[in-house]
Amino acid sequence: MTTLRGPDAAEYCEWHSAWTDLLYVRQALFCRKEIPDTPANMFLRRAAWEGAAIGYGRCFKTGRRRALLKQLIDSLDASQRERHEQVIHWRDKHIGHRVDPSLEQSVAQVRVNDDGSKRVEVKLTVTPSPNEAEIQELEDLASTLMNMVHETRIGPLGTKILDQM
Repeated sequence: MTTLRGPDAAEYCEWHSAWTDLLYVRQALFCRKEIPDTPANMFLRRAAWEGAAIGYGRCFKTGRRRALLKQLIDSLDASQRERHEQVIHWRDKHIGHRVDPSLEQSVAQVRVNDDGSKRVEVKLTVTPSPNEAEIQELEDLASTLMNMVHETRIGPLGTKILDQM
């Protein structure tokens, strides 16, 4: 076994890492589908969705990967780009920081009981996750991007590296 060094090897590893993150997204959403949609599983299903959204965002938010993947995102059709933007919004404004009032609101209230006693309560309104069709669209988008990364980046780079040996 020979360890490869140099810019092509580094780029190959970077693309493979992005591909693996997209695989994580797809598999987390696949696993979510296998969990029965019951009240007892609500938080488990939400955790799988949120994990997928965080993994997806890792590919696109900062650094070199963002630049690498921008061209692929730009080549998607309008509905796929819209799904991409929605997932990034969920990740940044709800899953990561809870700052989008359209997805979660907390209101402090005072309840006066029949006996006149008072207590402070919070009324919490949460959108737990996108609907099933939107989640399926993310799974499909992750698969599409995985294929694009492999066909346009990993495969050709691997061939280039082998040809240089």
